[in-house]
Amino acid sequence: MTDSPEKRPEKAPLESAPTRQEIELETENLVATYDTVAEWIRFADAKAAVVLTVVGAIAGTLIPTLRDYLASADPHPTTWWNTLVTVLFAGWLSLGVAASVFAFRCIIPFRRKGHHPALEKCAHFHPAGIASKYTIDQHDEFVAGYQQAGTDGFRKEVLAGLLID
Repeated sequence: MTDSPEKRPEKAPLESAPTRQEIELETENLVATYDTVAEWIRFADAKAAVVLTVVGAIAGTLIPTLRDYLASADPHPTTWWNTLVTVLFAGWLSLGVAASVFAFRCIIPFRRKGHHPALEKCAHFHPAGIASKYTIDQHDEFVAGYQQAGTDGFRKEVLAGLLID
């Protein structure tokens, strides 16, 4: 065996602190990501509204019709036909109620202890947070708060907005 010096892997150079330009680029990417998430939320809200509309329209048609159908003296195909119709209606009604509950959970904003979590976490980014902290006449205070937080603070607010929404 030949004597050769052991080769040790070289240590990777330590990463330097991100530059202001890198932070601004990351913040810009995060805002674009937040815009995409906001579009998804709007699309989901629209679909939930359609679900509620369809369930309501069908219920408005079926409930009065079912009562008249079951009370009718007309002969049905079999003796258990009314039972089948009632069971199918109960199943549809259960699924309609479940769909409505999930649709409302999609539309109604997420809350913690009665208020939206963005109110404290996103005072310079999220519309609900801005509106709760500043009035329309407090433009200078809003700008001063943003400048005090700096680019890194704004980036943290955008990240919190992504998590909350």
